[in-house]
Amino acid sequence: MSCKNTNFIDKKICVVGCGGTGHELIKILINYTKNITIIDSDKIEITNLNRQFWFSKETCSMPKAEVIGKKLNIEYKVAFIQNFKSDFLNKFKIVFLCVDNIKTRMDVNLMFIQSKCNLLVDLGVEGYACHIKKVENNSTSCLYCIKDIYKIENTEPLCSLSFFKQINLENRTKALKSLIFELQNEYDEFIVDSKITEIFNSKVNKMDLRTNEKEVYELRNTIVPSIACVNAICACLAVKIITDESNDFYFYDGSKTIYLAKEKIKKDDNCIVCKSFENI
Repeated sequence: MSCKNTNFIDKKICVVGCGGTGHELIKILINYTKNITIIDSDKIEITNLNRQFWFSKETCSMPKAEVIGKKLNIEYKVAFIQNFKSDFLNKFKIVFLCVDNIKTRMDVNLMFIQSKCNLLVDLGVEGYACHIKKVENNSTSCLYCIKDIYKIENTEPLCSLSFFKQINLENRTKALKSLIFELQNEYDEFIVDSKITEIFNSKVNKMDLRTNEKEVYELRNTIVPSIACVNAICACLAVKIITDESNDFYFYDGSKTIYLAKEKIKKDDNCIVCKSFENI
């Protein structure tokens, strides 16, 4: 799959999110232009290192946007995109949205519709599958038009166990999954369930929070990996969709075979976002 596209030259670009997908996208864009602004509020976790290749153990706890921005000498902002008003997007021709939660997607979708920016491209990855949605201001369906698709993608991102100030009944499952994911990365998956059980139980102070090998085994088999190659494929498709005049939505699935669907999604007649700003 070729990512060659001269459409980015001399265009000011914004990339929201510097995680796995954002990483791969920036690697492509930097070949064409340095007129890029990256935005991310997150700090680097050790669980990022298996797929976010500009980071290292030495950069853990540093802001993602700052590390990449300084490394590539491009503009960066360590912030939530919601901290900016809609007119912040006016100076950009293209906004790439590389985030992992529905709320931020919908917030940026609204900001984009209210702005003078020409193009919004949303990228999403889950396991061996990914989607790309192109929004051309008010001329195509927006992200809210396809909100039901995002409800299906409900995989909660994992982080380092150190993120949890205190483990309680509400967050213990996510904390345990995060520990499993972190230790699998650190030991290249060669760590036995009993060791994970021992480490987790040493960090909780109540009996009802403790785990056992059976639970650890079951959770290890439910963790959906973030595959670096799928992130790269998603980034390439995001570049390709820019010049695709016939389609505004791509779906790729590499779990069993290589499957790629392309289509143009019609506006939802009941979309409250499109209806509110159709005269803008």
